[in-house]
Formats: sequence, structure tokens, C-alpha cells
Amino acid sequence: MAQLLKAELYKLVHQKSFPGLLVFSLLLGSVMMLDRKLPASAADCFSGALFNTPLLYFLSIILCPLFVGVDFENRTLHAAVAAGHKRLSLFLAKGIVFLAASCCILTAPLFAAALWGHLFFGGSCFPATVRPAAEAGVIFMAVCAMGSLPFFLAFVCRDVGKTLSLGMSAFFLMIFLLNLPDAQLLAPFIPMGQLRFLSLGQLAIPFTQLVFVDAAWVFLCFAGAGIIFCHADLK
Repeated sequence: MAQLLKAELYKLVHQKSFPGLLVFSLLLGSVMMLDRKLPASAADCFSGALFNTPLLYFLSIILCPLFVGVDFENRTLHAAVAAGHKRLSLFLAKGIVFLAASCCILTAPLFAAALWGHLFFGGSCFPATVRPAAEAGVIFMAVCAMGSLPFFLAFVCRDVGKTLSLGMSAFFLMIFLLNLPDAQLLAPFIPMGQLRFLSLGQLAIPFTQLVFVDAAWVFLCFAGAGIIFCHADLK
């Protein structure tokens, strides 16, 4: 398992797609943060970056077929199974590394905004009305849940083009739902919606329930993908 993790991490770092998407996420996140309004405090910097995080979700969706889907097209996973590696170990290694990469892409602008706000304004990047550890936990779980959906789609489609198409379709569908009049009622059940309304301070349900919803997203997506892969006929 440790060797598989090292191999997947080596592949991720040496692929041009991940470093490119990470840099693009930082640049785009910085531009969008300033596009809303000029921040007046560290909390404004962070909330502005958090508000735009759902719009960066497409970068995680793009990474998935380039990191997971391509291994089906190139028959890399097929060869690994034929070489004697356990499917579950292959699946977990691929999932852990992809989820970590997805979290890096989506949270990089948040760390940059927090650092920028602290250097220029000082103070905490979290509003005084919330507990920093609780909000950070919700953000982390929501970002993990966002990454789990394209990962699931990659094992359903096992194809770069289809994975990207379905992932982008899901992205635009969620954007549409979050622009409906009843979006505030739907947001707690959509991870990217949680982040949007969390940045606005408009989530009325406890953070523990948000974490439970996000954990359910991660569990269902990974369980579904794992069952599909472990029973797939790889030829």
C-alpha cells in the first residue's frame, strides 16, 4: 500500500496537469477575490476567497479524468491488477492521492487569502461570531465531498471524455440549483453550496449536521466507486 501511494504521488507531482491547475487556481482565486470588493480586513479576504471556491470546482473536475480516467484508457490499472496488486489497495491509493490533490487545488486560494489578509490587516481570518476550528472543519469536509463526486464518476465512466462531460454537467446543475429562489434550503445538502452560504454567514443549521452531510457524500461516492472497481471486468 505504501509503495502504491508513493507511485501515485510521484505520478501526480510529475504530471503537468496538477501543478498547472494549482497555479491557475491561485491566480484565478486571487483575481475573483478582488473582483467583488476591496477587502477591509483579514476576515473579508478569507470570506471573499471562500465565496468564490465553488466556482473553482471545475478545476478539480478537470483533474479527475486526467489523473484517474486516463489510467483506464491507458490500461494502467488493468496492468497493475494483472501484476498481482489488490484492487482495493489500488483503489485506496488512487483515491487518497486524488482527494489530497483536489483539496490542494480548492483550498490554495483560501490559504493565500488568509496569509494576504494577515500580512496586510492582521487579526483572524474568521469572523468573530464563529469558532475557527468548527468552520475550518466544515470547509475541509465540504472540499473533500466536492472531490469525491468526480472520483466516483471516473469509475462509473472509465473514460476521460465521459468523466469530464458528466462532471461538468453536475457542476453546472449545482450552480443552477444554487441560483434558485430556494437555494438557501438546498445549500446545506450541496457541499459547494455550503461554502457559498458559509462565506455569507447565511447557514442556519449546526456545523455538525454539515459535517455529517459531507461525510455521507464522501462515503457514498467512495463506496460506490470501490464496489464498481472491485467487481469490474477489466479486459
